[in-house]
Amino acid sequence: MTRAARFYHEEGLIQSEIANRLGITQVAVSRLLKKAQEHGIVRTTVVTPPGAFAELEESIERRFGLNQVIIGEATSDS
Repeated sequence: MTRAARFYHEEGLIQSEIANRLGITQVAVSRLLKKAQEHGIVRTTVVTPPGAFAELEESIERRFGLNQVIIGEATSDS
């Protein structure tokens, strides 16, 4: 699992390349990558850039039943 995850996430190999290196099928690689995530070997972190308000936008969308809310950062309080 860890080897497949490292090949995929750190070395940028595609699943077919990993399958060839490990001598397994591409389906097996896909399953290993999924298990690696389930076991906490691979964790995804989303870093919201400054000036983006994704959580607030989503909260307002849910609260008022809106399809999309976009909040922009003002450069001054004018």
